[in-house]
Amino acid sequence: MKRLLIFALLGPIIGLAIMLAVASFLSGHVIVPDARIMIYGFLLAYVFGGVPALFAAADWYLTRVPLRPLAICCAGYVLTVLTGLMMFDTQYTSFRDVLMYGFVGAIPASICSWLSGKQEKSADA
Repeated sequence: MKRLLIFALLGPIIGLAIMLAVASFLSGHVIVPDARIMIYGFLLAYVFGGVPALFAAADWYLTRVPLRPLAICCAGYVLTVLTGLMMFDTQYTSFRDVLMYGFVGAIPASICSWLSGKQEKSADA
């Protein structure tokens, strides 16, 4: 249950931070979000990032895998790219952009997997 909460609550927020950092890097200047961007960003992060985050929370299947955060990083990437392909119109969005969008899901998935593994180890001790 804690794992599900970690992925559902932290995943979209970390994804939003990654998305803002990538947008700032690609634009060439620092993007300072105002309150309106943050409010809409939080809402859209949970709308678009909630479902992949909940699917990625199934990393408890991989508890015996030694590199679980890496495996979940790949799963988060694939889930986010599939979501992006369903969400974006490929006529106006290049496939390269959709593939780059996958990192917005891969990085939070691996961080949440690492945090949930850390949570399990501290609970066992």
